[in-house]
Amino acid sequence: MATQSAILLTRPAAQSQRFADALRARVPDVVVVISPLIVPAFLTPDLPSRDWTGVIFSSETAVQAARRIAADGVALPKHAFCVGAQTARIASEAGFEALSAERDGQALLALIRAQSNAGPLLYLCGREARFDLAKALSDGGLETVSAVVYAQNIQPLTAEATDLLQQDTPVLAPVFSPRTGTILAQELARIGARARVHVVAISQAAGAAFPPQDVTTALHPDAPAMLQAVTSRLLDPTPP
Repeated sequence: MATQSAILLTRPAAQSQRFADALRARVPDVVVVISPLIVPAFLTPDLPSRDWTGVIFSSETAVQAARRIAADGVALPKHAFCVGAQTARIASEAGFEALSAERDGQALLALIRAQSNAGPLLYLCGREARFDLAKALSDGGLETVSAVVYAQNIQPLTAEATDLLQQDTPVLAPVFSPRTGTILAQELARIGARARVHVVAISQAAGAAFPPQDVTTALHPDAPAMLQAVTSRLLDPTPP
């Protein structure tokens, strides 16, 4: 029987631990190494004083930033548009009336256009956001103002992850964003990784930094589909 792959998780620590717990519930003996390649740094921009009709969250980190902003006494709207179910759950726990797009940025754009006919909306985003959601909404006639409330700083692979990647054990690496995929590819080259790494990508863009034969793309761009794709690869008797 082929050696079961180890799992390398590179999301921020809390998200990686949650994914690891869900994966171990399905495959109890799986080896998991957590090595976040990005770490959030929260920023404190001056937000315009407006009568906001809603707030937009395209990540869990944005909700965490919102909680910090609210704790400093800044009033935020209660109605929240969220990219996915997990972000909506975190937003609900933070006291927002959350509505989930259940998928990605384009789905979030469609949800807001369908559900909201009055602005202004406040988009709390990260410095490294790839899609200018505020511009897309404003260009469509729905005034939206963006505020950069966090950055995702790069950090190298840990010593534990580096040791794993220098062995002959095959490695499965779930990748949840194009930026993380690019950073991971750069880190593998930097350390001269010996292990054969197979990427399970949340989207084609997330896996674009790797050869197509080394990538499995989840059926849907969400965490449940990623969990299913990783589980399927683990239980496949052929090595990745």
